[in-house]
Amino acid sequence: MNFRIIFATLSIIVPLGADTVYTIPQGYTKITIASADDDGSSVTPKLSAISVSLLNDVAHSSASTLGAFIPDTDPQAFTDGEGNKYSSQEISVSGGATWTETEWTAMHHLAYISVADDANNADGIAPAEEAFLILENTTSGTFKIATDSDISTRFPANPSIKIRKANTISTILASPSVPFDANDRVNFWNGSQWQSVRLVATVWRDSSSFADASNTVVFPEEGLFIERAVALDLVLTLFGEVPAAPQIATLTDSGFLATRHPIPTAFPDLNIGNANWDDSNGDRVYLWDAANKEWVGYRFLGGVWRNSVNFEDASSLLVNGNSAVFVSRGSATSPENGSITPTLPYNPFGPAE
Repeated sequence: MNFRIIFATLSIIVPLGADTVYTIPQGYTKITIASADDDGSSVTPKLSAISVSLLNDVAHSSASTLGAFIPDTDPQAFTDGEGNKYSSQEISVSGGATWTETEWTAMHHLAYISVADDANNADGIAPAEEAFLILENTTSGTFKIATDSDISTRFPANPSIKIRKANTISTILASPSVPFDANDRVNFWNGSQWQSVRLVATVWRDSSSFADASNTVVFPEEGLFIERAVALDLVLTLFGEVPAAPQIATLTDSGFLATRHPIPTAFPDLNIGNANWDDSNGDRVYLWDAANKEWVGYRFLGGVWRNSVNFEDASSLLVNGNSAVFVSRGSATSPENGSITPTLPYNPFGPAE
């Protein structure tokens, strides 16, 4: 995995006394999908765990007001065109925004909601933010987001909000260095089990039903498990904005969890143990060992992450950037108790390297 910052991370636009204006760093990251093993007589597919840490550009930014939380048991809960019901929360933005009816839903968009920081970010510490799928929007600056709980319990009444385009399976895998093979498989966790998709002609389809899966949203906190069937490395080059604020994820159940950053992160700094973790109930984190083709489990004991087999201290273990870990929970927890905020492993406003 390689990462490069394209533009300077710190830019003084104009001196205003003691004030300094910063630009958000842009960059690109290269993610290698390891080739299958070829011993000369047979080819054995190899698995790679990846995720997307860079953010898509901001399409709208403003202060907002959180409205009513609507559980999916409510008759007014959001229902999509296929009859699926979602819990949702209503949001309106400041500034008299006017939008077209499907501005944020014709293509999937995410609302990044953050805790407001001090005026003009004077302390240099960016507020943490969490991404939610936009379900629908009106023409008068209001919309609904998908959420399983009333986020007013975690965010202030008037949080800041940024709208960005969502990543999907097709956008993430759009520009490989060599073509994907028809025998390659891309696996993602759909909330209860692994779902496999494959490339059929130019469309990513469910491996079993052949339903079109190209527009399946891959949330920022989710990863992909790619099975490469060809003895040739494949490299994905992804462009975007480097996260300048800690990225919140909510762990309510088992699932594939992205590292959220384009550079290696110390395993403890993922802060998974803060999500109402219960080792005695069987809660574990697994990292994929591509070389040995196996999951390696870790337990959180006495505030220290340890290997589940030999109990070695994993405090110095680094998790690759743009990678993912699998979180296995013995029992589900509420969104309020399952929130984690990984430590930002760099200073986004430091000097360019």
